[in-house]
Amino acid sequence: MRDPEERRQNDLLLQPMLSAESEEEAEALLGALIREQAEPLARAVIGYKLRVFVSSAGQSRHNQDADDVYGEVVIKLLGRLRDCRADPVERAISSFRHYVKVVAANACAAYLRRKYPLRASLRDQLRYLLTHKLDFALWEAQADPAGSSDWMCGLADWRNRTAAPETSLRLQQLRVQSTASLQAGQRWRNLSLTDLLAAIFRSLGGPVELDELVSLVADLKRIKDQAAYAAAESATGEQRAEPELKDSRIDAETELEQRQRLRRLWAEICELPLRQRFALLLNLKDGQGRDLTSLLPLIGVCTLREMAEVLALSVEQLAEFFNRLPLDDATIAAHLNLTRQQVINLRKSARERLARRLRE
Repeated sequence: MRDPEERRQNDLLLQPMLSAESEEEAEALLGALIREQAEPLARAVIGYKLRVFVSSAGQSRHNQDADDVYGEVVIKLLGRLRDCRADPVERAISSFRHYVKVVAANACAAYLRRKYPLRASLRDQLRYLLTHKLDFALWEAQADPAGSSDWMCGLADWRNRTAAPETSLRLQQLRVQSTASLQAGQRWRNLSLTDLLAAIFRSLGGPVELDELVSLVADLKRIKDQAAYAAAESATGEQRAEPELKDSRIDAETELEQRQRLRRLWAEICELPLRQRFALLLNLKDGQGRDLTSLLPLIGVCTLREMAEVLALSVEQLAEFFNRLPLDDATIAAHLNLTRQQVINLRKSARERLARRLRE
């Protein structure tokens, strides 16, 4: 059993609320804690993480989603503070200000993951490489005015260094170079993530914030969340009308429906004859000719190993194809020992079957 003296672990800011004699007094003090201590910190963290302005009333002038995030933070804090009052020992909060920052940062991360699942998946992949490849490093740094932790990354020799002022300029130059020339952009996209990170770090010459790196890689690899769901349309040959932009938010139900549709599509692709699968997946692209197949593992519809099995390839063989996706019909025809027209016919048959099955 813990010593009752451990109650002193609670932040001194909480003592008036914890020692209040009535629930009415405790609720009044709890409200004051939220207004005077938590709100300024939460607003600062949300504003920094989401890059939006949040007013003193906890509302955003330009992004209604920021208000929703702030509301989630307040609900979380109220519940935790009431738990702390009910059990000050087991539910102690040693640093209230630090706890507010953590709750706000986590709420922002959850919001971004819901709204941008592809970016979140890419961020997870980059974090894995940065922490598992000996040449790379990822470290924590206190960079923003709200005191919320940022993550820096770069080569292992740069660990614990801060970003140089010219890094932002070099980041922008990389973006410009990748879009100014189709050939240059294709060279970046053809690199594996590991090689791409090494090339980026060599170009920057110093560490960069993780979020900045994610944005750059997403630009170089042409990864956009809306493009993921174009895979279903491209696979079935459907053309969807442009949606009316009434609200930029994608609610949880809509996102779930989209993911379920992609998983249903993948299940139907797995039922196609092998040659149809091959002709479809290795030439799956959007209206601008950009590859969509590599997005399927990225957003969790399938794994690389599952895709390799569906195509009757080894993972190593699939990885070689990935660097060249989408493949042209002549290349696919050579692999299948068919004519180019036969490949076109196989893909057309696959799309017609998928469209028919999905309508059913």
